[in-house]
Amino acid sequence: ATPLCCGRHMAALSVAHGRAQPRFWPGCFSAVLLSMTLCGGFPPAGEGLCLLERLQHEPYWDEVSSGQSLENGRQCSCPETYESVAGDPLDAAVAFLEHWSTLAPYVSPFPYVRFADVISDGVPLERSLSPTWRFPSWRAAAGPTHETMTLSDGFNAVWQMLQVALQRPGARNRCLSDAACSSAVLVGELLRAARGLLAAGTSQRGDELDELQGALLGDGDTFPHWEQVLRDGRGHVFLSALLSIAAASLELPPSPSSRSEQQEERRGKRCDFGGASVAMLQMMERGDGELAHALSKAPPVAACGGLHRWLLEARPTLRLAASSVGAGAGHHRESVLSERRTAESTPRPESSAGRLTHTLCEDVLRLLVQMGGQVLHIHGASLFEQGLANGRRSLRFELLHFMSTDDECIRLTVYGKTPRERNYYAHALTLPANHLMQLNCSIGGAHATSRIVSYFGYDAVAYCEIEVPDTAERIADSVMSVELNVASLPSWTIEPIKLCPILPLRRFRIAACTQPLHGFDYLEGLSPGLLGQWLDYHFALGIEHFTVLDADGSFGDPLRSYVHSGRAEYVPRWPRKFGGPVYDAMASDPSAAQFRPILLEVEAENLCLWRYRGRADWVVVLHSPDEFLHVASEADVVRGPGPGSLSRFLDALEPQRHGLSHVELRQVLYGGPEVAGATSVPGRFMHREDGSEAPTSVPHTFIANVLNIAQAGVHPARARPAASAGAEPLVVVHADPMTDLRVNHYINALGAKRCGDRLCNTYDEGMSWAAA
Repeated sequence: ATPLCCGRHMAALSVAHGRAQPRFWPGCFSAVLLSMTLCGGFPPAGEGLCLLERLQHEPYWDEVSSGQSLENGRQCSCPETYESVAGDPLDAAVAFLEHWSTLAPYVSPFPYVRFADVISDGVPLERSLSPTWRFPSWRAAAGPTHETMTLSDGFNAVWQMLQVALQRPGARNRCLSDAACSSAVLVGELLRAARGLLAAGTSQRGDELDELQGALLGDGDTFPHWEQVLRDGRGHVFLSALLSIAAASLELPPSPSSRSEQQEERRGKRCDFGGASVAMLQMMERGDGELAHALSKAPPVAACGGLHRWLLEARPTLRLAASSVGAGAGHHRESVLSERRTAESTPRPESSAGRLTHTLCEDVLRLLVQMGGQVLHIHGASLFEQGLANGRRSLRFELLHFMSTDDECIRLTVYGKTPRERNYYAHALTLPANHLMQLNCSIGGAHATSRIVSYFGYDAVAYCEIEVPDTAERIADSVMSVELNVASLPSWTIEPIKLCPILPLRRFRIAACTQPLHGFDYLEGLSPGLLGQWLDYHFALGIEHFTVLDADGSFGDPLRSYVHSGRAEYVPRWPRKFGGPVYDAMASDPSAAQFRPILLEVEAENLCLWRYRGRADWVVVLHSPDEFLHVASEADVVRGPGPGSLSRFLDALEPQRHGLSHVELRQVLYGGPEVAGATSVPGRFMHREDGSEAPTSVPHTFIANVLNIAQAGVHPARARPAASAGAEPLVVVHADPMTDLRVNHYINALGAKRCGDRLCNTYDEGMSWAAA
């Protein structure tokens, strides 16, 4: 399909929809990544503006509607210019797929604990927790899909760029003749299969596994055989990718025995990996021999009745193989490979990156990269210091950033069925080639190359691990400078980043962030006094400080008293501050055809979370004033709803806070018949949905331990990736919305009655204390 969008430097993604997309590699998955591309002009921002859009959060393995063109829109085009950011796109994508430390964050499961498991007999546990392992909520079993994984995370974006690069003249033959390239494509197919299995579930398992088997048993014309991959020295990435498939298979029920399996069993053949394991142990004991030869003792797929059982039975042998090929698989073994590992059997060290010493001096930096045509937007930076066992110290520099072009071209991911919905629920994406940059960091003469992770595709985080001798000069309590450059583009000039030391300012136990709000007068007309009710209610719960952002400058006067009292900080006109005039024009004029006020919502959430590093312990994201936290827990340590209940809830997590990333919160809808004469929103709406499906729904928001969180993605969040191989991953707390903590979402308070008397028919007076 043809890329659509205009501009001088914009790197446009090609469109691939459903299984109709031509396959670039026989026997492998089609590159099914983008759902649609729409373009539309926007006169107020300039003649050159073009919007490249696609449906948000629709899994690429689904058949989804391609949508309709925007009203009054026009088609336009952009040249593909991946080279301007990452060098040769084929080489850059291959390099991305060769390093397991870069790939692991996209396929690793997370350790989860229930809030009820953190307390015992009403008392917070001091000992280590016993988490269960599961993969992110990429797809809810029922309910909205728009709160799950996006198509645009770093792995998906790189995989799509690789497929585009392989369509160029001569690229396919070049890749087939290069061991690194062909191995990288095989690894990519394995990882896509793992993610596809997890998201598609049982309904498409057969098709996914059949195609994966074709990739694994390549005939040499499409992929090298997997034994050749091992001989080429790329065993740890291949095995880690294969093991991610096995881990994904754990989430699926076993398939019934096939006829081929029954036939093989009658011939006396079994799905037995004992021979391969023994050969591998002998190889390791002797210290010689080929891993490929040892693995050749594994039974054929047919002996197991199919790839699903083969993968399940192969896990012990594959883990043994992974342990023999070095640290690359070792990192994977500590995270993805562990089957329901508990903290009792493996003690968990503190997972923080060390002592936070510096953060970004400015709120936002918008740097035009000289000779590059790109703009680097920086909205967060942190520096951590940690001692190492080898007599050296580690400096960990983390850079939260977003990349755009300087030509009024904007990448968007949208959600909705109508043009109006897709206009409003639109979020900006960083340039896809951002994920491929080899960004080098330099601090005080010490250098390192970063790894870049983007869990959702809106913005990205670069992680630089720099070792310095322990005898080197300690980090001074003064401004530090970090120099950045891109390895593939020595002509790029990027202004040094200034970091300021953490100051002994007022520290908050609990703070809160909003999305960029807009239209205060409209809000006030729908629900008079709602903003003040909302803020005062959450202050009563235990929140000490709010950061309120808006898109249009309309919330300045209503917030004045809160700002003067030190209880709130106001960030006006966020799109202008972060993106510049083009973004501001799209977010501040409600009459505009392309009015998109929450265009930079995710970047705003992440700015706020990172700004609280060193200033707050916990930060809750509350999108808008119709969302009220409600503590439902009756545990002794919490003592039910009421003033201070949020503080008491988080007190129960304090002994474990160093190892926690965030608490996932689900929503329950409120609406139904209004209470006559009530003036507050909690008092007007005392009916909710029954909530029976709420505990298993996808998260609506979260409370973050800001030192351990990496990124938000509108509704979900992700922990920072492990700092080193073998480090324990951070734990996510699941709060049951009916018995622990939830978001009461009063969706009837701001316009249409979306939760009518039939849906919201359960009377609940849990918020009666705040109804006055």
